[in-house]
Amino acid sequence: MRVPAGSSFSLQTRRHKRHKLRRSRAIAMKSTRKHLHQPVELTSRQFAMGLLANAVKECDGLSAPENPDALHDFRVSVRRLRTFLKSYQAYLPKAVCKRSRKQLRALMSATNTWRDSQVQVAWLEQQFSRKNLGRLQRQGLAVVIRKLQEQQADAAEDLVSAIPEDFGKIRDRLEKALTTAKQAIQLNSAGELESFASVTARMLQQYAAKLRAALDQVQSIDGRSEAHRARLAAKHVRYVLEPVRSLVAGGGSAVNKLKNLQDLLGNLRDLQNLELMVRSILKRTAVAWSERLADLSASNGATPTTVRKAPELDECRALAAVLQKVRRREHRLFASLEQQWLGGAQPFFDRIDGITLQLDPARQVEPSRNEALGRDPAALSEV
Repeated sequence: MRVPAGSSFSLQTRRHKRHKLRRSRAIAMKSTRKHLHQPVELTSRQFAMGLLANAVKECDGLSAPENPDALHDFRVSVRRLRTFLKSYQAYLPKAVCKRSRKQLRALMSATNTWRDSQVQVAWLEQQFSRKNLGRLQRQGLAVVIRKLQEQQADAAEDLVSAIPEDFGKIRDRLEKALTTAKQAIQLNSAGELESFASVTARMLQQYAAKLRAALDQVQSIDGRSEAHRARLAAKHVRYVLEPVRSLVAGGGSAVNKLKNLQDLLGNLRDLQNLELMVRSILKRTAVAWSERLADLSASNGATPTTVRKAPELDECRALAAVLQKVRRREHRLFASLEQQWLGGAQPFFDRIDGITLQLDPARQVEPSRNEALGRDPAALSEV
């Protein structure tokens, strides 16, 4: 569509009732070619409404005791919503402001302890069920599981009651902005409307370049912050690609590839966090053992037998066995990351370049590596 350069006009959607918002959830889950070729301001608002509706649905399910994954599902829905609002902020009503994204981020941060504990307990219980465990490993796993479950129980009780109220306030503000706010649709320098497809192609290329740059920074298993930034970059690419995955050749397989990368980096980060926790427990237990040894020595009770049978010493050995097990698993995951992504990811980035051309055939696609030059991976923010 062509109109005089520099012109603009307003877009205003009529106020939707809550059931309308819930029905719009399907838009975010299943896009059509009509959505691709609409003005980006219109389609981005429709998708944002759908993602908000999905988050509302998941929030309503938090109180369902039969769904142990309810909080995880809610976290995923909010993360998708927040990422979309940030990516398309230039094309959404100004009332969909940075403040709402910050509040969504704070809401997610409040659930981090619970989520980390849940994932770590699940992995530890899986290890505990193995028949070939030695006594020390089994004892150490039991100690860590118990501490994590205590931590998880404390966090979960507060979360289930607080989240619906906190999210409800954010939801009301976003719903009002997305359903009532006026917005000018801007034209590019050629006097043309920008379609959702062309903007998405540009974002996809930029985010893929950031992912490539972030992966280049992951040099070793101890590069935790670098691996974390790569995981965030993978999320950005995936969440921009997901709404159009069914409309481009290779979209579904690219999303699955990104999900596998997220899982790989996420599992590595979870184990690294678990390692830090086990180290902390081990240090405290070692201090307790040294204090017992000092007390025994002061009372002339430090015999080889009493020292050897001190419960703290046995627990230290058990925790050290768990630490070794966690560390070995970290090395296996990093080896998979090296094989699949740190040395052989070019076919994936070539596929992303092909997808951007399908979305916007007129777009000049540059090699992902060149796009990444001059970009700072540390500029990626938590989503």
